[in-house]
Amino acid sequence: MKPSEYFADVMQKNHVIAVDEYELYQYSLNALFEMAGNIIFSILIGVLFHKLPMTLLFLMVVIPGRSVLGGCHAKTAGACFVLSLSVLFGCVLLPFYLTGISVWIVSFSFIILEVLLWIIAPVECKNKPFIGNQKKRCQTYSKVIILLLGALFMAFLFMKMSEYLLEIWLILVYFSATILIELHKKLRI
Repeated sequence: MKPSEYFADVMQKNHVIAVDEYELYQYSLNALFEMAGNIIFSILIGVLFHKLPMTLLFLMVVIPGRSVLGGCHAKTAGACFVLSLSVLFGCVLLPFYLTGISVWIVSFSFIILEVLLWIIAPVECKNKPFIGNQKKRCQTYSKVIILLLGALFMAFLFMKMSEYLLEIWLILVYFSATILIELHKKLRI
């Protein structure tokens, strides 16, 4: 039995929730436990690799960014967990090895990707479709996230914090890749 089922059962037996609310609470608790587990595991990785500030930056940017910008999503929670950790490792550990890359190349590609996302985001995924007027709200939030990414990039550029600059760049590359993959799937069908 999943923890979410156990807690929903306890809540129902103790008359905290009605019988017709069981599925909603079970689903919500499951999502909460998955998200919390992913965040805790990510923070532990940040601590183990001595990259906690970069891990926290990653979480603060990627969680709202992926929720709003859209793009491809994994079909299962397990696949999502593995992919999320792979992206975390890439965005947090790779900058250390990429510090020799030209700032001009990174900056130029960052601007191109920002413009691309500004034009096409958000992109709906069949594994996570938009509901109601969610697409319109996501369009507005997408613009805010893209502007915030640009502001972070500029701040790290002027402070000469190359690892953080590269992390923001890699996160933008990740966002762009997931959106372009999903667009490719849609155009192929």
